[in-house]
Amino acid sequence: MLPVVLALGCAVSWLLANVTIRPVAREHGPFRALVLAQVPGLAVAALAAFLLEGAPTAPADARSLGALAAAGVSALVAYSGLFSALDRGRLAVVAPIIASWSALAALAGFVLFGERLGVYEAVGVSAIFLGTLALARLERGAPAHHDGRRGGVGAALASSLGFGVMVTSVKILGETTGPAWAVAWTWSAELLLAFPLLAFRRRLLPLPSPRQWTLLARPGLCEVAGFTFMSLAVASGPVAIVAPVSNLATALSVAWGALVFRERLPLPAWLACLAVCAGVLLVAAS
Repeated sequence: MLPVVLALGCAVSWLLANVTIRPVAREHGPFRALVLAQVPGLAVAALAAFLLEGAPTAPADARSLGALAAAGVSALVAYSGLFSALDRGRLAVVAPIIASWSALAALAGFVLFGERLGVYEAVGVSAIFLGTLALARLERGAPAHHDGRRGGVGAALASSLGFGVMVTSVKILGETTGPAWAVAWTWSAELLLAFPLLAFRRRLLPLPSPRQWTLLARPGLCEVAGFTFMSLAVASGPVAIVAPVSNLATALSVAWGALVFRERLPLPAWLACLAVCAGVLLVAAS
């Protein structure tokens, strides 16, 4: 029960992140917004880890160091794709594509951790994959939006792959460092990679104003909250169950895009979205 509750907390946090990313990504550019938003997020992650698990334990053996390296690189891919996709694409479209990482994580749990998929879980994972592929194909063929932006399908697919690898790596890392500190270590490794890239692109300066920091902190804090919930959940329950439950944020994001952002999709795209959401719910309920 606890892993499911934690995964639901992750879902709500990631919905709020999805909604708050777009304005800061369009003001600062996706990559700059990603890096700056994670600065306050990392501070909160370290504080939460200290309160939950005490002083940090550094990854020292080859397995945990390899997991940290994989988590840092995949986190950079995952979050860069996330910010870019939500900046360029429609929330109702890119959110289900990004959410297909849960199927990748479920399969990783099956292959790496000896977890077993039941019939309903297998059907759900298949629906997620098929719906994601259909949605990506439909969106690639769609015309550009009224502002000239394309749908961000490639960025969403890259983000999905990054999240699938990242969650699996964080589960392994957390066995040594603790699940909460695994989040802080992962974001630290990611920012060590991201800051030089941002400086190389000459986007590090000028630093944001206090108002801009306030806006940037919102998606950063929501992301780190969701990530921490996720890490605690996979430490106490099967990845194959936790990952899809956390992606209830997908269904919520699709509804938000339709009702709040007034996004309009053709019927085949709605059916593909529903297939992904149904797959998530099916795995979550099994």
